Amino acid sequence: MKYQIMTDWEIPYFIIELQGPFQKKIMEKCILELLMSRHWKTQAHVLLDARKCTLDHLTTEEVKEAAAMVYKFRNKYSNGRVAWVVNKDRDVDFGMGRMFQLMHGETTGYEFQLFKSLKTAQNWIQTGIMPELF
Repeated sequence: MKYQIMTDWEIPYFIIELQGPFQKKIMEKCILELLMSRHWKTQAHVLLDARKCTLDHLTTEEVKEAAAMVYKFRNKYSNGRVAWVVNKDRDVDFGMGRMFQLMHGETTGYEFQLFKSLKTAQNWIQTGIMPELF
């Protein structure tokens, strides 16, 4: 898995692009790099663009381990939002993301939402308002 952390001062959040098969160790390295950034604040928002990342190779245990790994950093990011965007054509990745969301719970102090639409994720991360579902 490859990642790139981007900061654009015209938008009020960090963007992390992920590519390739998801790997927990590399994701942990990515999170540590983000948290060590001189621009990081505990209430910062993050858009995790995983549209080019695949999750279908993960086992339930690996998803659980990834959720636990994120949990251990909970005091470094609070009161922020994380929007995770998966490829809209890969339902399996969305399902794995939902499994992560359920295992992750709401115990970390930040809001976490999963999206298939980049535009919807961008809107939510900036406003905190979820679109109405019909």
